[in-house]
Amino acid sequence: MAAIASGKIFHIEFDGVNVTGPIAVPNTGGWQTWATVKAQNIQLSAGNKIMRVVFETNEMNLNFINAIKTNNQTPYNGVIINLPGKVEAENYDLGGQGEAFNETTPGNTGAVYRNDAVDIEACTDAGGGFNLGWIDAGEWLEYTVNATATSNYRFNFRVATPMAGKTLSLLVDGVNRGTVNIPVTGGWQNWATVSLNNITLNQGQHIIRLLMNGNEFNVNYFDAAVITPKTGMFDQSAAAIRIYPNPANELLFIESAIEGMVTLAIFDSFGQEILKKENISGNFSEAIEFKSLLPGIYMVRIVAGEEIFTERIVKQ
Repeated sequence: MAAIASGKIFHIEFDGVNVTGPIAVPNTGGWQTWATVKAQNIQLSAGNKIMRVVFETNEMNLNFINAIKTNNQTPYNGVIINLPGKVEAENYDLGGQGEAFNETTPGNTGAVYRNDAVDIEACTDAGGGFNLGWIDAGEWLEYTVNATATSNYRFNFRVATPMAGKTLSLLVDGVNRGTVNIPVTGGWQNWATVSLNNITLNQGQHIIRLLMNGNEFNVNYFDAAVITPKTGMFDQSAAAIRIYPNPANELLFIESAIEGMVTLAIFDSFGQEILKKENISGNFSEAIEFKSLLPGIYMVRIVAGEEIFTERIVKQ
């Protein structure tokens, strides 16, 4: 929400019933200076509903509404794992079937470590411990984590399988952020590492979900590391990249002389992606239409492998 004065009120109705009561909107200091307000403990039954937002006073802006299901899901042993860091796959959240995990078969086939339906066995990978096994397609597990900094992360997954054609997807707060192909490692305890790069996380708490897209592979752990932007071909002093004008109004021009293939993306100040061009030649010239965008701060990001260039753009 955004407002330039205090005393602004709205409420939310479902099927004609006011379920939130009055929600106060603070003076945020500007029409495009945003703040989050919350209405908690809203009870809704299952099924289709009509949601209505009712503004009880005037002069306020609304960007979006995010509804989050609250449940009994809590971090394993009460510990929220910090990222960058390592997450043991067997340390998925507490909460049970349908809350912290989805398991297609009853009972822990490996009969070790935990006493629910997730299948776990002893692991002979470096460091020992346990791993997830007997995986079926459609199973998933969730982990409560805390990103200590807003950054781009590389997620590494430690996996094993003698079978081909297996994949695993990473979801962050319910959004699928990518899928990795799992190679044939030669055995259930022959381990390999596969990675997803350039996963942007905002600072704060998140729910990570590992979604299993096939049967018959094992997962030991995953870790997340911050990708540090490098200099070299991304050094603006080398004139490899030129972005102008800044501030921009109607058009933003991007010129690049980078070797190889790159990904070009533009984000707004909330981290929402407004443009993305993947696997384009690094030697390009683009004229981006900025006229329709709201005034504010935008971020241009160009990624080539592990190297990242970012520049802050002001839209007038």
